[in-house]
Amino acid sequence: MRTACAKILYARALLYLGTEGGLYVSFDDGKNWQPLQSGLPHAPVYWLTGQERFHDLAVATYGRGFWILDDITALEQSTPEVASAKAHLFAPRDAYRFKEVVQPAAVEYDPTTGKNPPYGAPINFYLKANLGEKDVARLTITDASGKKVREFECRAPKLGASEAKKPSEDDDFTDVEPPACEVKAGINRVWWDLRSERSTQIRMRTTPQFAPDVPFGPEGWRKPPALGRLSVLALPGTYAVTLTLGERKILAEADSC
Repeated sequence: MRTACAKILYARALLYLGTEGGLYVSFDDGKNWQPLQSGLPHAPVYWLTGQERFHDLAVATYGRGFWILDDITALEQSTPEVASAKAHLFAPRDAYRFKEVVQPAAVEYDPTTGKNPPYGAPINFYLKANLGEKDVARLTITDASGKKVREFECRAPKLGASEAKKPSEDDDFTDVEPPACEVKAGINRVWWDLRSERSTQIRMRTTPQFAPDVPFGPEGWRKPPALGRLSVLALPGTYAVTLTLGERKILAEADSC
């Protein structure tokens, strides 16, 4: 059987093993192994390499193309102490601000097109058990002066909850609520888009001067036709992330370049 094995230098005792049937990981220098598919098809894995700057794992398969496991910092920092803790916040990797100047050349419906991860900083944390119905795992991002920049409130998934409403192509301005942060037992990931909290919603309570038939919403107001809530892109610097679960707070820091 042909195999490919890689030891990532920046993670002690962490090994990856590619076999004819898939990908495996060991946290104790090969004494014990467990599957690491994470969406990867069960295909022969012939080569593995780690991307040190972004902490990604690149996987070359036979017949199923190239695959990249984005941000393996949670695997690099996993220890028996982390697994036994009620909650743990992993130290995040550095985040980079990019400006997209060239649009992808492939069409969206091309089945061979790769899918890039969301833009921003991934925040990884571990929960030993599922949250209760009223429990909240709160992620708070602060700048170097301690000022709050962004906050996420994560809850247990709601059974039967409908998907977030997608904007219509006919809308003049797409201002939709961000998807809810839902977490469960195990390693969770929240993406911070490097922006501040959104501005206060503008609520118009009068009809346009020449269009008195424009309806109001059920709350008695309407949104402006071409102006939504704004958020400011964070400046490069060092930011702190705090995970609050009940009375416990866990702190980690990350750089935005």
